[in-house]
Amino acid sequence: MIRIVNGYGVEPGANLDGADLSDACLYRANLMGADLMGADLRGAILFYANLTGANFSGANLMRANLWRANLEDANLSGADLYEASLRLANLGWANFKLANLMKTDFQFSILREASFFEAYFGPNGPDPRNFVGCIGLESAIFDDGVKEALMAGLEKLKAEGAEQ
Repeated sequence: MIRIVNGYGVEPGANLDGADLSDACLYRANLMGADLMGADLRGAILFYANLTGANFSGANLMRANLWRANLEDANLSGADLYEASLRLANLGWANFKLANLMKTDFQFSILREASFFEAYFGPNGPDPRNFVGCIGLESAIFDDGVKEALMAGLEKLKAEGAEQ
């Protein structure tokens, strides 16, 4: 049975290129391998969604909530994830090249081998508070100096928390 959301069929491998799914509730949706290139997912709720291998290149995911979503091996290159929540998400091997990740929450997510090459985190780089508790951060790929600054920021947060 195909699930219909905003007039679009939501199923594994679906072609949702440019689809308007803004503010859609896609709770537990299975969009494994789907093409969401250029799709509008502003404010969408994607709790527990299976987005493994999905293509979100150029998609608008501003303020989308992807809590506990599986985005393993997903392509988010050039996507806008401003203020999106990826908390507790599986982002292993995901591609965030040239993505807008300003104020994006990655807390407690799996970042194993994720690529953040040329991603935009804001004028001061990534905020360490948005990376607290991440798994596999050591193997994630960042531009030169970014990972080092992020790790130093996380160590500072840890030290400040220990003093309180």
